[in-house]
Amino acid sequence: MTPQEDTEAVAFVLSPAARNAQEPRIDLQNLISILRRKGRLILVITLLLAIVSVFIATLIPKSFTATAELLINPPRQTLVDVEALEQKAISQSFVDSQVELIKSRATLKAAADQADLTQHAVFAGSANGETARAGILTIAYWMQLFGFESNEQRSSEASKKPIDYLAVQFVQSHMSVRRVAITDIVRIDVTTTARDLSAALANAIAASYLERDRANRLASIDDASDWLDGQMSGLQEQVVADERAVEAYRAQHGLVASHGASMTGEKRAQINAEIVATQTRLTEAKARLDNVRQLLSGGGDVETIAEVLSAKTIADLRRQEAQGTRRMAELRARYGERHPAVVHLRAELTDVASQIEAEADRIIANLSNEVAVIAARFKALEKAQRDLEDIAAQEDAARIDLRELERRAAASRQLYETLLEGYQTSFVAGNADALSPAALLVTPATAPLRATFPNRTLFAVIGGLFGAALASAYALLSHVLDTRVQALSLMQVRTGLSPLVSLPQLSGDMNQPGRLADHMVYSQTSHFAESVKRLRNAFDGACGPKRSGQRILVTSALPSEGKTSTAIALAISYALAGHRTVLVDLDLRRPSLHHRLMADLPQSCLVPTLNNGTAIKPALSKGPAGLDLLLNDLIPLDPAETAGSAALTALLDELATGYDKVIIDSAPVLPVVDTALLAKSVDHMAMCVLWNKTPGPAVSQARQILVDANAPLLGGILTNVDVDMAHQYVRAAGFDDLRYARHYGRYYEAG
Repeated sequence: MTPQEDTEAVAFVLSPAARNAQEPRIDLQNLISILRRKGRLILVITLLLAIVSVFIATLIPKSFTATAELLINPPRQTLVDVEALEQKAISQSFVDSQVELIKSRATLKAAADQADLTQHAVFAGSANGETARAGILTIAYWMQLFGFESNEQRSSEASKKPIDYLAVQFVQSHMSVRRVAITDIVRIDVTTTARDLSAALANAIAASYLERDRANRLASIDDASDWLDGQMSGLQEQVVADERAVEAYRAQHGLVASHGASMTGEKRAQINAEIVATQTRLTEAKARLDNVRQLLSGGGDVETIAEVLSAKTIADLRRQEAQGTRRMAELRARYGERHPAVVHLRAELTDVASQIEAEADRIIANLSNEVAVIAARFKALEKAQRDLEDIAAQEDAARIDLRELERRAAASRQLYETLLEGYQTSFVAGNADALSPAALLVTPATAPLRATFPNRTLFAVIGGLFGAALASAYALLSHVLDTRVQALSLMQVRTGLSPLVSLPQLSGDMNQPGRLADHMVYSQTSHFAESVKRLRNAFDGACGPKRSGQRILVTSALPSEGKTSTAIALAISYALAGHRTVLVDLDLRRPSLHHRLMADLPQSCLVPTLNNGTAIKPALSKGPAGLDLLLNDLIPLDPAETAGSAALTALLDELATGYDKVIIDSAPVLPVVDTALLAKSVDHMAMCVLWNKTPGPAVSQARQILVDANAPLLGGILTNVDVDMAHQYVRAAGFDDLRYARHYGRYYEAG
């Protein structure tokens, strides 16, 4: 390929359409590769945000949610005929209406009063405008944290609002009312930082709603009752007046009935019974009195009368008489009739007999008195009987008028009861829904045992997921925005350079003077040395049939990208392969080959040779592996003028005739123009790109500069590649010489 053809190919690669066409899409394998490269970062951010989330969860006081459940339109007991009050299916709008009633300010105000919310410490802190830790997720918390709003301002604003308004606002902000799926159950959730307050508010809201519903229904019933009373009051007054007239007439004429009979009739029956009983007693008393009198008139013994025999006094006297008689007999037998003791005892017996006779006379007198009393009682009862018969005759006359009044009162009552029954039936049928509650508390709220917020495990999981997502997004975004070259397959996509070879990273001491040359000489089968051989083969393939006299220039877009090390390694590799090779230091700004190779400078180096036009041979020195060196330690007054001079071109032509390979180390392209001026004096150029460091646009700009100068730019060399990390950056599609480097690492060790 001629330099012109190579330039045209590179120009094509630089076109946006070509770059877009060659840019491989991010597929799953590539995506995994990108995330694996940032695995440690993703893990660290995930753990960090998980820990931060747990820490935030510890800052937030625990919130407790208490739940009360209401059954809307529960089954009700039928007050009248089931067919007359057929229960209709509940509608969605009815349940939604009840939910809104539960959330109404009137219900919440009553609930706050019932739960004594204004006396609770949680409400006190909220009403005073204090920002509690529970509000860490609220806008007010962060506004206050950053000074946009102070506690004093919030306290001042809160003090202007009525306490009832603040209480309702508090309940509204801590409650939620929702329907459970498509059921008729309504759930009331209250979440606060106090478990007892949550349960108290949930139950208070349910109770307030039920009480308001009951009060409204009772008020509706009362209104209907008042209307019914107004309609029936006139008829009721008429019934009452008629019944009062009946009772007044009954009382006036003594027609008050007891157990279905008049009082006069009862009195007559009672007197008749008493007359019969009195007449019987009178007959018995007269018979006993007549018997006593006949006994007395006939000379009989009064003491034989039953009343006399049953008297206690007489019984005592008879016992005395019997005892005296026995003693009399004893005394007579012992002392005779005339003994004073016998005479005295006889006198005592005579006295006892007199007392018995006197007591018998008294009993007979009592019998006479009893007969007289019973006779008087009998006469009084007969008189009362005659009086009651007169009264009964009068009542019979008045009862005719009473029955007329009773018929009138009964007619009024029947009409009133008929109308009242009709009104009541209609009222109950029309207000059956009002008599049944709209809801039933099926599950009262209890103080929750566990906090519902924050869930530290959930916070950690969410924080970790957010951290992983954030880190992954950062990894993908950084990959999309990253213009650095991390793999040889990205060389052409991001810089426009044709990829040549990747040079593995060497240990840090390889930058020490002489170490790189020793490594190339004594480690010819190392990974680095093999990669340099692949670069050497690329240059040999580019020269075609011409195998000698190649002038190869190694440069870079920016300083410190490994161009000097690459030039040294390439020159030594050619020398070890048996090619007559010279390494020329044409970095006229910062010459460093003599330092890196620890080579002694000749008396006349490159710049004096150019300036004086002297022979080249005295300026050459020997390097490792039979390599010739054309070194320089002087910076010309005008390096750009020197780089573009005919003398330098002639010098390079002379070297090409004497050597198979002329390896040139030049200055970076972007800082100075020296390399672009050297382009016309070389056969091939390669640009070093520092792995995962050099920005792609910088390389593209440097490449464009060389293309504009018609430079024979062969491609790019990826330098200082970390083999252990490079496989993570290899594209899922496309060639990369380090794609399988991990698989053959031991091969170099064996070699």
